Amino acid sequence: TIPKPTVGPVSTTASPTSSSSSTDYNMLDFSPDCENLGDGYCDYEDDIYFTSWRERTQLLFTNMARMDPDGFETEYAASYACTTSTQAPVWWLTDMSQAARFHSYEMASLNFFSHSTSADYAYLFDDSTSAFDRILYYTSLSWNSASENIAAGTSTPLAVTLQWLDSSGHCANIYKSENDYLGVGYWYDSSSSFGHYWTQNFLGASVTENYAIPAGSHYDEGDDVRYAVQWYSSVQVSSAVVYVDGTSHSMSLLLGTSSSGTYTYDDSSWTSSCQAYYFKIIDADGASFRFPQSSGSFFGTYGIGNCEESYSIDASATSTPTPGPSVYESTNDDSGSNNNSNDDNDESN
Repeated sequence: TIPKPTVGPVSTTASPTSSSSSTDYNMLDFSPDCENLGDGYCDYEDDIYFTSWRERTQLLFTNMARMDPDGFETEYAASYACTTSTQAPVWWLTDMSQAARFHSYEMASLNFFSHSTSADYAYLFDDSTSAFDRILYYTSLSWNSASENIAAGTSTPLAVTLQWLDSSGHCANIYKSENDYLGVGYWYDSSSSFGHYWTQNFLGASVTENYAIPAGSHYDEGDDVRYAVQWYSSVQVSSAVVYVDGTSHSMSLLLGTSSSGTYTYDDSSWTSSCQAYYFKIIDADGASFRFPQSSGSFFGTYGIGNCEESYSIDASATSTPTPGPSVYESTNDDSGSNNNSNDDNDESN
């Protein structure tokens, strides 16, 4: 077993800077701002986009734990190394995803494990190796606090979530009430010491995302595929449905409450080919919410069978998802449907 580093998770507070606006909430960005920062910030992959299945699903599990700590502990045998309390969910922010994936990429490709930016890439951040200089370089959003968790050696979103929760500093970062946004970054490199590298970048901001569906994804649950979507609003859910290749399936409350909870549908008749899906929630006032929010966007069942697509841009959503840009996930040596257990080489920081 490789010993864990002694450096703990990092966090800071600061005075606000400038603000930015948002568009449809899809957890999807095909034209990330990091492409405009110059060479080196996100050109490590052709046709890069944010966010991937692993990254999206880890945010989903983070919200499960924040929104219903007791229920998550029971459902997934979580062990908490910090004091927990029910918190609002965090929303995805492409800025934080870009910062987080860059750090996971540099750790994997340069084979190191640290919060500090590598000396090789310090020139990108005004010759600084500070984690916060790196994180905040990617955003112009008005912010009040920032924090980072990192981990290595764990291949699945649930496993890395449980790993962080079982470490006091990382657990405390996850449960910070100041957190509004989260970006998760994942990268795999078979030549590195641990293979799988993860980064969470949290941001507390004066501008918060108010779309009532903060996250949704799919993952394997035993022999089934579980579809999960989250709701956070003063108005309760009337109905929650997932549409898989155009067929609707009713969802039921798994964790939390009808105004702050996670709804799921377990599919025992899944296919090995890619399927396109989206979620639809109708609240008690009759208002309808779609996720992804844009009508032309769909998720793909990455990691299920032989599917390697995290997203689909498919107007009908009744056929195999149309591939989006190539994504590094498709080169991994294991799929999203692998088991959710830690191994002896897991590290977190």
